[in-house]
Amino acid sequence: MTVKAWLAPKRLALAAGLVLALCIAAWIYVQTAEAGMLRRAPDTVTADPGLARLAEFFGGQVFAARCVACHGANAKGDRRTGAPDLTDSDWLYGEGKVSDIEQVVNYGIRAHHSKTKNLAAMPAFGRAYPYANYVIAPLTPAQIGDVVEYLTFMQGKPADQGPVGRGAVIYNGSGSCYDCHSQDGKGDDFIGAPNLIDNVTLYGDGSKKALFESISLGRGGICPGWIFDLGPAAIREVSIYVYSLSHGQAQTQQAKHAS
Repeated sequence: MTVKAWLAPKRLALAAGLVLALCIAAWIYVQTAEAGMLRRAPDTVTADPGLARLAEFFGGQVFAARCVACHGANAKGDRRTGAPDLTDSDWLYGEGKVSDIEQVVNYGIRAHHSKTKNLAAMPAFGRAYPYANYVIAPLTPAQIGDVVEYLTFMQGKPADQGPVGRGAVIYNGSGSCYDCHSQDGKGDDFIGAPNLIDNVTLYGDGSKKALFESISLGRGGICPGWIFDLGPAAIREVSIYVYSLSHGQAQTQQAKHAS
């Protein structure tokens, strides 16, 4: 046997050993980093660039596996189903902090968990019984049209003043719209009532027709909670990834991959 032939399997074994050692070292590094990430308060992790990049990498994988079906690969959401855009700075629940996002990832929206967010559900005012939780009087198509005109006026768009006046009375009175969306129409991010006077639309294109449909048919999207399906590290990582989508970091990476 030549020296070369004798060394060949030794080199293969050495290479395999080095690969295994590198894999073990990488696994230990990730486990240590994730443990450190979980020891921190959620909103402080992004201050550590190394931890943030690690969380974004693994969180992006979780997002691709669990969240793309509703929010899309570009995380822009779907106005047909009311899945919100996660790349802008408009947040339906909370202020868009990592802790706010993690709350939703853990327990969902109108999901089957005692800690889920379920205080706000848009009644279907065009039906005989608009709301399941308690009695609310329905509105006629003409009344719904008046409320739409009032919302259009609040958005700073041209509106018919006659219906605007009637719509204001309904909005602040029998319709109880102010109770969730507030008197100024800016909503309530504690319960998830959307801002009705900005240029961000959850359902449809923001037209009068879309507003009429939302008031008539009601809205109440569902987001599953993942606390029983994902580990704490994965939940923290996908929350940080979603946070990064509206803070430039993951968007930059997406742009690089797309180019």
